[in-house]
Amino acid sequence: PPPPPPPPPPGPASLEDARPVAHLMLVPGAIERGKKMSTKAEQFASKVRYLQEYHNRVLHNIYPVPSGTDIANTLKYFSQTLLSVLRDAPSERNQQSRDAQLSEYPSLDYQGLYVTLVTLLDLVPLLQHGQHDLGQSIFYTTTCLLPFLSDDILSTLPYTMISTLATFPPFLHKDIIEYLSTSFLPMVILGSSKREGVPPYVNYSASSMLMIAMQYTTNPVYHCQLLESLMKYKQEVWKDLLYVIAYGPSQVKPPAVQMLFHYWPNLKPPGAICEYRGLQYTAWNPIHCQHIECQNAINKPAVKMCIDPSISVAVGEKPPPLYLCEECSQQIAGVQSEWLIDVLLPQAEISAICQKKNCSSHVRRAVVTCFSAGCCGRHGNRPVRYCKRCHYNYHSSEIGAGSETHLYQTSPPPMNTRECGAEELVCTVESVVSLLKEAEYHAEQREFELNRRRQMGISLSHHSLDNLEYDNKDDDKNDQRLLSQFGIWVLVSLCTPSENTPTESLARLVSMMFQWFHSTAYMLDDEVGSLVEKLKPQFVTKWLKTVCDVRFDVMVMCLLPKPMEFARVGGYWDKCCSTVTQLKEGLNRILCLIPYNVINQAVWESIMPEWLESIRTEVPDTQLKEFKEVLSKMFDIELCPLPFSLEEMFGFISCRFTGYPASEQEQALLWLHVLSELDITVPLQLMISMFSDGVNSVKELTNQRNTRDSEQPGNLTARRVIFQTVFSH
Repeated sequence: PPPPPPPPPPGPASLEDARPVAHLMLVPGAIERGKKMSTKAEQFASKVRYLQEYHNRVLHNIYPVPSGTDIANTLKYFSQTLLSVLRDAPSERNQQSRDAQLSEYPSLDYQGLYVTLVTLLDLVPLLQHGQHDLGQSIFYTTTCLLPFLSDDILSTLPYTMISTLATFPPFLHKDIIEYLSTSFLPMVILGSSKREGVPPYVNYSASSMLMIAMQYTTNPVYHCQLLESLMKYKQEVWKDLLYVIAYGPSQVKPPAVQMLFHYWPNLKPPGAICEYRGLQYTAWNPIHCQHIECQNAINKPAVKMCIDPSISVAVGEKPPPLYLCEECSQQIAGVQSEWLIDVLLPQAEISAICQKKNCSSHVRRAVVTCFSAGCCGRHGNRPVRYCKRCHYNYHSSEIGAGSETHLYQTSPPPMNTRECGAEELVCTVESVVSLLKEAEYHAEQREFELNRRRQMGISLSHHSLDNLEYDNKDDDKNDQRLLSQFGIWVLVSLCTPSENTPTESLARLVSMMFQWFHSTAYMLDDEVGSLVEKLKPQFVTKWLKTVCDVRFDVMVMCLLPKPMEFARVGGYWDKCCSTVTQLKEGLNRILCLIPYNVINQAVWESIMPEWLESIRTEVPDTQLKEFKEVLSKMFDIELCPLPFSLEEMFGFISCRFTGYPASEQEQALLWLHVLSELDITVPLQLMISMFSDGVNSVKELTNQRNTRDSEQPGNLTARRVIFQTVFSH
């Protein structure tokens, strides 16, 4: 018999399951296109595996080792493929979310390609040939890949790319900064349809990106280009610069502080003289029109930026963003105006006064820089600076801002205002401390040379020391020594002390200022040294006098031998040294303050009892002689360096012989004993007056106690000690 017919194919369980099959049957060529796309995805994944194989061969030196040019030629396939995908993508995506936009692209291994590109970054410094080709190919392919990446990956891209400055050769630094400023940052911040502002990761890593750029590149053009790119998209960039100054290495502080005072000139106090010969501002070249049909594009700077992928590929044959001049931007503005973003020209000059025409403010000092098109369009498409009144008129939500949200850079707030929060206070204080510490390095070098000469028995002439140490110095050392002047400027401009100033913050500033006096006392008497010396009477002593008037407790605490932990800043507090060394350095710090009348009588009488008691109780007898030099200078009865009389100099001792209990008088006698051991002269008449007052005071106390029924044995013993000490002297 004939075989039974084969069973019919299983039908769809529901009508919905049958729709895809019916769709493929009705649309001509759908199966062929599906096979073609599957083949394209397999080819794409195969090329990614080729890149991974290249990486392993270079990393493990497996023959044949590919060159950078070989890997760059393979990357051309990915850039061409990605551009073709963008060219075929629909342009009507205005209201779509980021996930919806990504779902419309073909299913290729975009994330795998990105991970592989990141691993290829490690190969550039290892290759001997083709470094430039490979570096440029990685950046260009990454730019083509930007529209296909998720927001989480995009937010980490700028920091990943700028980290290559640490390993890439210097001839690629220009490409890194340009791709970061013109492609990566704009697409990461503006490429998403949400446009909710700067992604948190980019916002928090801005200071790190600035620090990396300043640490591994010396060209000021790159620093300014990156900084102005950040200023266009995020506010409070001054905070990022202060973080770089506060926590960055020494080599990043000169460019960071120079740009801080260049872009915020209102931080410079009136009367300040700048003789800094280091980094100077250099404007970066604006980007030109990238339209393929633009006439004379090289002479037309871009004024608009198109972030739509399909338009960028169609008009410019490049991945977004596409930069357009005024004429070219008007050709597509009618249909796709929402994808056009204003592009600002470099800030060639920073005005210190308000740039609004017919400004009627009485105080025209500029404090705000606006980067929005509404304000910059009236100023030649460059950022414009306003005074406080004009800033309120243009940017107040009730008056002039309207529907446009203006992005502007404000000035750092003084630390006693409402605008200065905890974060602003910390970065301001720590930046001042960091700049003032720069003077310590030269003091330590000079002290090291002095100690070396003492050990070798060489003459300690200051003139010979200066010639030996600084005969061949260059301008960089001068600039490094002058960094502390910027710390003084920030201190005077932003850190005015008041009764409401937090104790911890003010104590750190005051303590570091005392250490700065000590460090600059050993600075050479040359042009740089004289310039730093002028800062003391011009700014610093007035600031310390204000501290003494409004917060006397903080002033005294910072001068004690054992201040609070938060006031132990700079100098010997940053080193591992003995208690004796700490006491000697602390007295030397006070000695450096005396010529500037910082130590008045009230401060002297508050701190010296603590110092003499610490020397008496904590210094062994064998090391007591080490304090002779510093104490002899402080208690010199002939020169009298203190701004008051001899009687007032020893007043903190003599006052304890009148009306004080026996234990206090005994303590004062022991302080005199310490001074006598160090051969410090006390006027005889003053000494006799002290002892006479002490004897009379003891007699008076004895008469008072004799009237009582009982007498404490401890006081009797104390009186016997006092009489014995007096008669022994």
